[in-house]
Parts: sequence; structure tokens; C-alpha cells
Amino acid sequence: MPGDEKHDGPRILVIDDDEGIRDAWMQSFRRRQILPNDAPFFSEEALCWPARSGDLEVKDLPFGGPLGLSYEERQRTARALRAFIEQDDHKKLLNLDPRTEYTIPSFHPLYRTNRSGSVRWDLVAEVVQTAAARPTTYPMRGGSTLIISMHGTGGGGIKEDVFVRYVISKPLHGPGGKLRAGQQAAYLEQLGVKRGGTAGQLRVNFALVHGGA
Repeated sequence: MPGDEKHDGPRILVIDDDEGIRDAWMQSFRRRQILPNDAPFFSEEALCWPARSGDLEVKDLPFGGPLGLSYEERQRTARALRAFIEQDDHKKLLNLDPRTEYTIPSFHPLYRTNRSGSVRWDLVAEVVQTAAARPTTYPMRGGSTLIISMHGTGGGGIKEDVFVRYVISKPLHGPGGKLRAGQQAAYLEQLGVKRGGTAGQLRVNFALVHGGA
């Protein structure tokens, strides 16, 4: 059945892709050399984000409706996300550095409908951490994007059975963080950016980039 919870990745909503739409998207990215660094194979299974088992439940999270979240719901969502992140060992499970402050710069609900009319409601939330630079390093940004789902196909109001389906992370530390820090340092050195500055110095001046000659 569409929406079968036993399937992960893009097959959550549409299991059978008789028209080959997913493969067409994959091949279009491949032809343009837009490839993931950590996928062992170029296949649908390898390119899917690894789904969690539904073990991380988020309490009191409003999903809003088709028009999005009201002001009051946005306030409640921000409180619910912070309470969830601060709970127990959730920072570790979300690949966040427990010693570094975090911000939640954005979150928004989305819903998708398949051909049979089944609706999947999700909430996408960004959690960002910034490690300050030392005299010989650059500031480093990391964090995780959370895709939070509900089992049902309703939407609107607060649902009791709400859980984290995906954690898409760029950790500050560990092997992945060390690799990204090295790549960032090499790039910024080529641009002539001085070490030891603040995160604000890494912002792009779009007025300068797009300005006339």
C-alpha cells in the first residue's frame, strides 16, 4: 500500500515507480556531475537517506495546515523543538556537539499527496551550530536537518505519534567534520581569507558579486 512504513527513502509515499521518475531524477543529476560523496553505489537504495526506526518521538509539535503555521503555532513549534533537543542524550543522537550552542533558523511543514489521495505530513527543521575560530583556524558551521513525520495521514493540530524520520547531519567534529574543515580551509585560503576571524566574515557580499563592472 502507498505509505507503507516498512519502506524508507522516497518510497515512503510511492512504493512503485512504474514510470521511472526517480531514476530520471538520478540520471539528470549524474549527467551534471552532482554526486554524493558518501554513497557507495549509484543506486536508489544507496542514495536514500537512512531512516530512523521511529524511536525519537517529538512531543506537542503542531504541524499546522495547508497554509502553514500560524504565529502561535510557530512559537509552540520552536519551544517543542528545543525541548526535544535538550532531552536526555538527544544531542548525541542528532549528531550535535553537546558543548556548542545551537540555533534553529528555520522550520516549515510540508505535505505530499500520492495518486490514491494519501497524504504524508512532515516538518523540516534546521539546527545549526557554529564553532568559533582559533588564531590558526576558521569558524566552522555544522548541524543537522531533521525531517519529522507523523504515522497518520491527517495534518493540522497536535498529533501524539510524531517522530524523527531522518537526521541529515554535517557534524562539527569526528571524521566528517575534520574532512569538511580541511576542505573549507583550503578553499578560504585560495580566496585570501584570514584565519582567526568571525563567522560573519564568511558571508558572501551578493551586491558585490552581482554588481556591474
